[in-house]
Amino acid sequence: MIDTTTLTTVLRRAARRVRGTPEATGRRAPTGATVPMLGLRAGSRERLQAMMQASLANGHVVRFELPWITAHMITHPDQIEEVLISRHREFDKKTRGYDKLREFLGHGLLTSDGDFWLRQRRIAQPAFHKKRVDGFVGQMAQATDDMLDRWDRELSVTHERDVASEMMRLTLRIAALTLLSSDTESNGSSIAEPIGRAVTTLVHEANHRINELVTLPDHWPTRRNRERKVAMDTLDGTVLGIIEARRRALGRGEAAVHEDLLQMFLEATDADTGARMNDQQLRDEIMTMFLAGHETTANALTWALYLLGKSPHVARALRDEARTVLGDRAPTAEDVGKLELSRRVVSEALRLYPPVWIVGRSTIHELELGGYTIPARSLLFVVPYITHRHPDFWRDPEGFDPDRFAPERKGEMLHKHQYFPFIAGPRMCIGAQFAMHESILALSQITRRFRVSLVPGQIIEPEPMITLRPAHGVRVALDRW
Repeated sequence: MIDTTTLTTVLRRAARRVRGTPEATGRRAPTGATVPMLGLRAGSRERLQAMMQASLANGHVVRFELPWITAHMITHPDQIEEVLISRHREFDKKTRGYDKLREFLGHGLLTSDGDFWLRQRRIAQPAFHKKRVDGFVGQMAQATDDMLDRWDRELSVTHERDVASEMMRLTLRIAALTLLSSDTESNGSSIAEPIGRAVTTLVHEANHRINELVTLPDHWPTRRNRERKVAMDTLDGTVLGIIEARRRALGRGEAAVHEDLLQMFLEATDADTGARMNDQQLRDEIMTMFLAGHETTANALTWALYLLGKSPHVARALRDEARTVLGDRAPTAEDVGKLELSRRVVSEALRLYPPVWIVGRSTIHELELGGYTIPARSLLFVVPYITHRHPDFWRDPEGFDPDRFAPERKGEMLHKHQYFPFIAGPRMCIGAQFAMHESILALSQITRRFRVSLVPGQIIEPEPMITLRPAHGVRVALDRW
């Protein structure tokens, strides 16, 4: 009988022959456990612990031999800087994970590569200029206040909320308002319920497909395939319909009345070529913002509220800051920079629970990294979750300490790239400033009005899928201060 190790070796060598990629010839990195690391079953929460143990035991470059490919985990800031910045052209996004995401998002900024990505980035970048983002603050603040008013009205019925669900609802509304000038909370909105259901369905389906060994063909009449098709048709029909209506209005010479991201994308041009986005490119970028943008910010806010629920003294300090800076009025763009503690709390939540907890790359050719030879077409994992919690780089790495991001403690940061919740380099998240504005304001507005306490007896643990979400939600009790 062939043992598991022998079978893995045979399959891996066969896969290499099919791909035409030879075995690496230099010094190989030490090996860590395989299946728990990659979590071949969806939602394997043992994955995070296994990855941390592999890094602590083997160093900051760890090799994992899978039946179909060699994978490496990179956790040291020096090598992270090489992969994401100084040598980024030696890596691409030809990975299984990105292939699955392209089935939903198309070729948006998250999934595209090479010259096409660079052109799209140049076109989209002006839409995320600080002045543009500042212009969305009013919508962000109003959406948050509307949510808090609803909470206040419903206190007579229940004090408990699943803030994971609530933050998804909030960030989806903000995404719809700022992307398409459509309100998912309006009774008269034609996209209210369908958009919310479609986005949720596709996020869950993308999670399944990335983590499962075999994905059934789309045309097979399974329940998941039917739900996926309905969701895709809903989003495509809505987004492409709005794009078509906007183009018709521009063709008639009507003055633009929208100040949303879609309008900015429509008007944006490549500075070098003068080209604009076509309808397919617009669709892919809008879908990326919907499915990726609102999900990550919602998770960041959920984890921040969870941490505040465990640290009431920080929550009280956050309340005091919000009331001092904002008083009883609505926040403005000028307030964002004054909410310093809120920024530190968001930053610390992003350290402990980075929504983008893992980033995949593929090596274009054989290369050396951290003193080890990495074969061509090795799957490479850069893992913010591990680096952000690694004792080599952080004092009290598992502790919740927002003040570690205070200016006077900047010297504690040992490496420039030991903290990278929005990734780094040319592929840094284009919406990072938007997400920080949204998170800082929402957290300040929530704590200004409500004390948030964790409901006892619940199990709260991270589930490492596309994003790092709480596996069972986060239930809190709300009380007016």
